[in-house]
Amino acid sequence: MELLFDLLLPRDYLTVPMVRHLFGASLDRLGVAPECVEELELAVTEACSNALKHAQAGEEQYEVTARVDGRSAEVTVTNLRPPSEVTENPSVASLDAESGRGMLLMSHLVDNLSFKRNADSTSVKLSKKLTLTETSVLAKLAPVSLARPTS
Repeated sequence: MELLFDLLLPRDYLTVPMVRHLFGASLDRLGVAPECVEELELAVTEACSNALKHAQAGEEQYEVTARVDGRSAEVTVTNLRPPSEVTENPSVASLDAESGRGMLLMSHLVDNLSFKRNADSTSVKLSKKLTLTETSVLAKLAPVSLARPTS
């Protein structure tokens, strides 16, 4: 079993809790362990907030894509135009700083955090191995669906 979604969202902070809830509720329904859901929700919230905060003037939309299977979740948040700068190896912000801890936070919440920048967009990709509950739908259905039909 594989869950996929692709959201094209307006550049508005009201979309951040919507994405968090949609993703978190989906993971919860699929039987992902609560602590794992919470970590992914927080990382996705931070990635979406950063996309909005660092968007260029005139950028009206951003995109969130997600893939969840029985083993892992991958979420990519994309600004549809590149920001002026991307910090791939963030330094630790001072204790009294109002911002600057987002990338570090995300890197501690997920197994892999990567960035991709090209002429048209900048993306952050979050990947995390899932911890499943005993009653997880993913645990029951994943072995059946991992072999994809070839055409």
